Amino acid sequence: MNNLFSLKTEKSQGLFWGILGVFAMSAYILGTLYFGQSLLLYFFALLLVFSSIMIRPASGLYILVICTMWFERHFTLAPVVLNSMTIKLYPIDFVILFLIISVAARIIFGGWRFQLKTLDRFILIFGIICTVGLSVAYIRGLDLSIAFGTYKNYFLYSVVYFLFAIILRAEEDWRRLMSWFFAGGIGLFFFLAFGLISGYGLWSEFTPLSTSGDRLLAGTHTFYFVLFFFWLVGLYIWKKKKHGEKWFDSIWLWIALSLSLGALVVSLVRHLWIAMVFVLVFWLVFLPSFKTRLRYFFLIVLTAIITTVWLSGYYYSENILRPGDTSGRISASQVLKERTDIEYVTSMQDSSFRWRVSTWKIGYFAWTISPIFGTGLGYKISGFDNNWPFTIALREIHNDYLAILFQLGMIGFVVVGIWFLYMCYEFLKNRIILFGENIFKSRLFFFSWSAILILMVGFSISVYWDVNLYVIWWWLALAAMRSAIKEHL
Repeated sequence: MNNLFSLKTEKSQGLFWGILGVFAMSAYILGTLYFGQSLLLYFFALLLVFSSIMIRPASGLYILVICTMWFERHFTLAPVVLNSMTIKLYPIDFVILFLIISVAARIIFGGWRFQLKTLDRFILIFGIICTVGLSVAYIRGLDLSIAFGTYKNYFLYSVVYFLFAIILRAEEDWRRLMSWFFAGGIGLFFFLAFGLISGYGLWSEFTPLSTSGDRLLAGTHTFYFVLFFFWLVGLYIWKKKKHGEKWFDSIWLWIALSLSLGALVVSLVRHLWIAMVFVLVFWLVFLPSFKTRLRYFFLIVLTAIITTVWLSGYYYSENILRPGDTSGRISASQVLKERTDIEYVTSMQDSSFRWRVSTWKIGYFAWTISPIFGTGLGYKISGFDNNWPFTIALREIHNDYLAILFQLGMIGFVVVGIWFLYMCYEFLKNRIILFGENIFKSRLFFFSWSAILILMVGFSISVYWDVNLYVIWWWLALAAMRSAIKEHL
């Protein structure tokens, strides 16, 4: 009885500090959005966040999950403004710094331990190559601000992976984290409702379309909706036969799934469409049994039908308005046709794709100067797209694999290739987890690989700013995979 009471007390205290940290950071971000940045409010918010993380390190992970899902760039890319000086220290950086301090204190004074695995070593090797790329930037006199920003996104944020792996040491810890993720997913429906009612997605102006129409949901929130969708799928496929999980057989599950899928459609984010199709087909092949694949197929088809019905009803009453077009409204079918027209893309009429191809060509010529070691981080390229001049950092060519090849050379590209091949090998070796008796591990393995595959596909066609906004989810997904198969990795 005493042990049970202690466990409940531990959970309630962890919940309290998690809520306190999330509330403090959310209050600061919302205050900044509506009233402008207040350094005094920032200080008190960070003080509360620091306190919660020092007392309960996991609360810092909850802050990372919730605040990236809800506030995206206002949490990951909002600098400190001191008089007229902009300091590129973001709220996410402070949270990570506090986590490092808290974990370091427990390693030094609390006896915490961490054992390196093969996957960890690949990450560290890639970090060494990134460090060489940063050194090349310094030697060649490249833009060190761009170089360090790239270095931070490519490697420094990998500390999040190690923080998740160190702090979430038991299965129960991961259960709590995914409960917070579930709460974050529920909160995303606010942004979907806002877009459906207002006719434009909150913060979608940061990623304008190259075709007609308006995004009814920002691409960042769409990404988290996709992750939430696959977590719901995992909850449905690996169900517990107890009263507490009957929710996953109820109408609420189908509502949540269809709204999540509909969110992907109305966002008009093509690279997430492609990634979604790829992952859906992937699991149709690799799920553990014919019965499971049949249930999965039924779930996806029925969700697609429900989504089509409610979207048709919505667009029947509310067409998508072309920005600046005074001639009237454009039908949803026309907007979707433009977004899915392959000929429109391959014929170079799509300005977004044409610009990508132009930057890839210029980037290739820059890479040929030093194909083994690359240009180094912080390199800029200049060229023309349909007679329009552009000058961009080489990291921003909308293909992260090519960006790594051009900046870090064949050495960096080969290391990433071997790293990813090793991960695929581990998937095939540990796929048996999907057959296992441990339902939560099956769900976590399914979710982590869904996220990994979505990001792997997205890296090939998404914009560099997605790395800024999504990068900690790459490391979270790897840490979740590591936990699910840590006996073997």
